[in-house]
Amino acid sequence: MKLVASFWVLPDGRTVVAPVALQPDRFRYVVEVEGTFSFDYTGQTFDALSATDPRGEFSLLHEFFRLPPGLQLLERGGGHRYRFLLRPEFSSEPLAFRVDVERFVDTYLLSPLEVRRQLHGGLRVRIWQAPLRPGWVEWLPLPALLAVLGTAWVIRRRQQVARGMALEPDLAERLARLEQRHRALLQALRTSPVDLSTLEARCQAIWEGAQELAQHLHRLRRARRGMPRERLEEQVRHLEERLAQTPSPALRHELEETLAQHRRTLEAYRRLQEKEERYLLRFAQMEAFLERVRLEIPRLEVAQEKQAQERRLLAAADEELAVLETAVQELAGLRRGE
Repeated sequence: MKLVASFWVLPDGRTVVAPVALQPDRFRYVVEVEGTFSFDYTGQTFDALSATDPRGEFSLLHEFFRLPPGLQLLERGGGHRYRFLLRPEFSSEPLAFRVDVERFVDTYLLSPLEVRRQLHGGLRVRIWQAPLRPGWVEWLPLPALLAVLGTAWVIRRRQQVARGMALEPDLAERLARLEQRHRALLQALRTSPVDLSTLEARCQAIWEGAQELAQHLHRLRRARRGMPRERLEEQVRHLEERLAQTPSPALRHELEETLAQHRRTLEAYRRLQEKEERYLLRFAQMEAFLERVRLEIPRLEVAQEKQAQERRLLAAADEELAVLETAVQELAGLRRGE
């Protein structure tokens, strides 16, 4: 293989495009990413795919480093080195790499300036090319060959993590109980001799909204653990002291922006602490509503009662959905610091 590009991706949020003109009709390309970057705010270290857990082991997958589309994992070597095969159908697109500062901002409720100050290190990217020929896979090591044949499980796992997340135990338990109620209700609705598809659609929307609510609560809790309220209050006091002692207008402007962001975050924490218990009660209320609908299905099967009873249940479902939507929007606003 021939090395055709080598460059660094620093944790500053800038996108780095590989300075290489790809020729997919003549070559296959392997992308190698090596190294780590750290985030002082949480004390974690990240490589291209993994992050450290509380024990310091690289057991967590993360989404803070953006890889180009079409990369298939070949092998993971020592020194936090990963090798990827670029699938030919993606060779017409530029190879762009970036540490996602915006995701750090969104996850930990910090300003972009503060996030950049907390990030250190960098990842080295190398791009290799090999001639395209019928037996082109012969130069790949066995782990690479297996990956090409479809065992790039790490990439698939990252895609799964992007679609969902592991909830905290109490949230997972609440959601599991609600799912049991939801499944029992669906079974009853679908086996009923009368058409209850409209009511089923409403109950399905409630279940989907409950999942979204649980994920918002999970993200907010994770953000709060990353920066305890006491530590944030201490930083606000420290920034206020620095601001009072700083004569430089430029530095004062930066300090004022950071201080304003910290104050907004503190206010978001206070609002969340006041409302989180109320949000958690929604799960019990949704569970009770779904069970109520299931128990009233026999009345819906009585011709003379169906229309009025279904209308009442649909109105109650719409009310439940409206409250749920408000809760989700409010939580999303708290995460953005609104």
